[in-house]
Amino acid sequence: MEDAELSDDVYEAISDMSEQGNQFAEDGNHAAAADVWQLALTLLPEPAHSWEAWIWLQASIADVRYQMQDYAATLAALDQALRHEDAAGSPFVHYLQGKARHRLGDAGAVESLARAHAIDGDDIFTSDGEEGAEMLQLLRPTPTLH
Repeated sequence: MEDAELSDDVYEAISDMSEQGNQFAEDGNHAAAADVWQLALTLLPEPAHSWEAWIWLQASIADVRYQMQDYAATLAALDQALRHEDAAGSPFVHYLQGKARHRLGDAGAVESLARAHAIDGDDIFTSDGEEGAEMLQLLRPTPTLH
């Protein structure tokens, strides 16, 4: 929300749960991370999707769902993140959306990847190793032989 702030208690609880989820994710326990972040979402006052924390919690859930190769759940969490108007400016949201769409064979992958590229250039791709290079290649026209 633009002018409103979370109460100190709610902010602290969400921050603690976010850190707990991060630790679970670092330890490879992706399902537990997603569960903790999902619970943190329930602490946001209504309308929950209007809070900035909504974006990063949903994006975090999407990220671990992607690590679990649950690409449909990845897209579902990203669709939720995009309910907040500021998520449209997040290269990470569009990049992860493009990766998940690509893994599902969805032609919309290129559009999502192009949005990420328009916001962040090559950086988000090059910071993601081989998979980033693969995704960046999807945006490059394939030369044709005449």
